[in-house]
Amino acid sequence: MGQPIFFEILKNEYISAAIPYSVNLSFTRYNTSITFDDQEMMRVFGDFKKSDPDKPLDIIIKPTFEYQDMKVSVKCGDKEVPLEKYNVKGVWSNN
Repeated sequence: MGQPIFFEILKNEYISAAIPYSVNLSFTRYNTSITFDDQEMMRVFGDFKKSDPDKPLDIIIKPTFEYQDMKVSVKCGDKEVPLEKYNVKGVWSNN
């Protein structure tokens, strides 16, 4: 695995990076770790890069009710594709 990339989400800037294999997230009160399916990510990113090669891609992570789970999608412009094959390795409290 490569070196972790740390950045501030609030900067609203894009970085050029490889398609992620996993992410570790810290929210105000909760943390989670998500592992993506390589084939699904390659397909979704590849489809977007074919249709919109100059647009940046966003990975959207939305907590479900009371942070019981996370919903993940990839967005490019006004198009969004929900991911189905990711694995949320628990959601735990910072308290």
